[in-house]
Amino acid sequence: MLEDRRITILPGGNVSDRDENWTKNFRCPDVQVYFPGNPAQDRGTHTLGGPDFAAEVVSPGDRSRKKLDFYAKVGVRELLLIDRKPWRLELYRLRDGRLELVGSSEPGTTGAVPSKVLPLCFRLLADSPRPRIEMKAQNDDRVWFA
Repeated sequence: MLEDRRITILPGGNVSDRDENWTKNFRCPDVQVYFPGNPAQDRGTHTLGGPDFAAEVVSPGDRSRKKLDFYAKVGVRELLLIDRKPWRLELYRLRDGRLELVGSSEPGTTGAVPSKVLPLCFRLLADSPRPRIEMKAQNDDRVWFA
């Protein structure tokens, strides 16, 4: 167990599907959220098993969408991809052992993408010099921007 009775939020870190030789198969999501009861284990150098929620900023050449099978295998319940070329948010949810696209947001569109893991809706807002990510609480009027 990563941590009992607390939500753990990590800015990055290594996630693997193996205890030994973990450097042979790991990923580094930009944000990881673990809820109480998540079976992932902190091994010091990496986490054995996936977070409940992960966010990953798509970088040139990193093949983020090709990581979906890995994230599904380690049990990530939701994955938010933040793409910058072109700007787009994509939310994937674990269903029947696969991460499936359940919603997306692009600058200038009105639709928000609700999470089932976090009590948030995500939306990409047009702004200058770059779009902003709006994170709105699902149960009240609180809003945060990134």
